[in-house]
Amino acid sequence: AEPFDDATNTDVIIRTSDAVDFYVDKFILSKASAFFRLMFTLPQGPNASDKGTVETGKPIVEVTEPAAVWEQLMRVCYAATAFAPPEGIDYIWPLIEAARKYQMDGVRSVVSQALLSADALENHTMRVYTLACAYELEDVARMAARYTLRQPLHSIAYRLLDYHRECGRVARTFIMDESCLMEGWARELQDCIFLCCGTCAGDLSGYGTSGRSFVRAYSIAYMKRSADALEIRPYPPCVAEFSIMAPSIQEASSCTTCSPSVIADMARFAKAFGDEIERRISMVRLIVEP
Repeated sequence: AEPFDDATNTDVIIRTSDAVDFYVDKFILSKASAFFRLMFTLPQGPNASDKGTVETGKPIVEVTEPAAVWEQLMRVCYAATAFAPPEGIDYIWPLIEAARKYQMDGVRSVVSQALLSADALENHTMRVYTLACAYELEDVARMAARYTLRQPLHSIAYRLLDYHRECGRVARTFIMDESCLMEGWARELQDCIFLCCGTCAGDLSGYGTSGRSFVRAYSIAYMKRSADALEIRPYPPCVAEFSIMAPSIQEASSCTTCSPSVIADMARFAKAFGDEIERRISMVRLIVEP
C-alpha cells in the first residue's frame, strides 16, 4: 500500500509473512524500534548481498507478521498520529504484540489508546482488561477494571487462574530440563551459531549442556530468561520478544563468528522453540464445567 510500495529514497525492505514488501527508511525504523536500531548496528554476514533484491539491491528483513499488521505499524511510525483500528478490537492485539516484540514503545502507546474507546470498554470489558494486564498497560487496565464492577465475577475467573499457572509450570519445566535441546524439535537447529560456535566461550557447567561441547553461555541465559517469562506469562511467542533476545544478541555481537548470523539464527530458533512450547501447553486441561 502507498507510500510503502515505492522504493525511492528508502534503504531497507520489510518482507511480511504473506510475501508483501514494504520499502522503508532505516533511520525512521531505528528511531521507532530499539530492536531494529540494534539490528542495523550489527555487521552483515558474508552472503548479505545475496539477500537484496535484483531490482533494488536493498537488504531484506523477513518478519513473521502479515502485511495488514505492518501497514498499520508503519503508518503510526511515519505519521505518529492517533490510531483508529480498521477492524475493531480484534485488530488491536496483534499490533500491540508486534510493537512489544520490536520494542516500538511509541507505537505501543498510540495503539493501546484504542482500547479506551467506549465500545471496547463497554462491550469487551474482560478482553480489554486481559490485554491490558498482559501488555502492562496500567491506565487501560485500571479503566477496564472499573468497568468489570458492573458485572458479577464468576468462578470461571478462578479456574482461568489455575489454568494460567499450570501452563506456566509446564513451559518452565520443559525449558529447564537439561535434555531440552537434545529433543526432536531441535534437530534441525543444530547449525544455529549459538549452539555450535567454537570461537567464543561456552558454558559447560549448567542447563542444557548434556552431550554438547560448544553451547554458548548467552544461549543458556536466553533459555533461562524465556523460562522466567513464560512462568509468569505463558504465551509462547514471547520467546521472540526483544527484551528476552536482546541481551544475548548484544553479547554475541562481541564474537566475530556469532555476530553476522546471530539475529537470523535466534529468530529461527525462537520460532521452533515457541512452537514446541505451544504444543506442550495445548495439552494442559482446562476445566469448563459449571
